[in-house]
Amino acid sequence: MYWKDRRVLVTGGASFIGSHLVERLVELGADVTAVDNFSSGKMENLSQSLSWIHIVRMDLEWCSLEDIIEAFKGQEVVFHLAAANGGRGYIHNHPADVYSNFAIDYHVFEACLKADVER
Repeated sequence: MYWKDRRVLVTGGASFIGSHLVERLVELGADVTAVDNFSSGKMENLSQSLSWIHIVRMDLEWCSLEDIIEAFKGQEVVFHLAAANGGRGYIHNHPADVYSNFAIDYHVFEACLKADVER
């Protein structure tokens, strides 16, 4: 019953893992918002949950912190799964993307703090 009517936001919510988390949270009765820039996430991944969720198309690296804070307002829990990612050797071969992830993390954590997200 913990998740029933709980307002939950999932960054990277249209990704493979994020979409499965969104689906499960919906099954548990949460009020779910999926945030994704759809660079690698797909709307089809959310097809089972589309009628039950809110979708925010947002790039957490380049969007203004104020816009991110606005999207996070009223949320009780944030699951942060958004990232630039890849397979084996990714960090070595894509150092700029690693720095992008630092920017994404900073924006998410700062927005959670300023939007007074509980968890």
